[in-house]
Formats: sequence, C-alpha cells, structure tokens
Amino acid sequence: FSDPGSMVRMTGISSAHLRRLFVERVGLSPQAFLIRCKMQRAQELLRTSPLRVSEIAHVLGYEDPYYFSRQFRRESGQSPRKWRETAR
Repeated sequence: FSDPGSMVRMTGISSAHLRRLFVERVGLSPQAFLIRCKMQRAQELLRTSPLRVSEIAHVLGYEDPYYFSRQFRRESGQSPRKWRETAR
C-alpha cells in the first residue's frame, strides 16, 4: 500500500472504521504504520545499498527527498546520512 486511501479502496470500509480497527489491532494509525514500514525499508537500503539518500527517497515513493529526510529523522532521531554512517 502506498497510502491509507488505497487500503480504504481495497477493503471497502470507511476510513474512520479502518483507522479504528487498525489502531485496535496494530497499535498505530494506518498512516503511521505505512511511514514506519517505509522507514524500516529505508534503514535496510541505507545499510546495504550504495543508493544516495535522494534515490532511496524516490524508491520509497517520496517526491521530495527533504520531506523524506525529515520523516526519517522524526522516526529514527538521526538524519539518513548520519544513520548510514553509524549503521556501517
């Protein structure tokens, strides 16, 4: 899934109901869950690939690499570049 809207379309339930069920079962909103999954994939790519941060952002569906970096910092506490340096 690329966004919660695609989850709503696939399941055919309202976004409010989907959010309520998701929070009950997963402990996160659909949006927060998708961001967490993307950031975990970003960490994997930062650790194992030679891709630049902007390329990783693009692979994960971010049009703006700066927005990706801000989200990554919010989730991990470090910039993607700094995280890559410490992970290696």
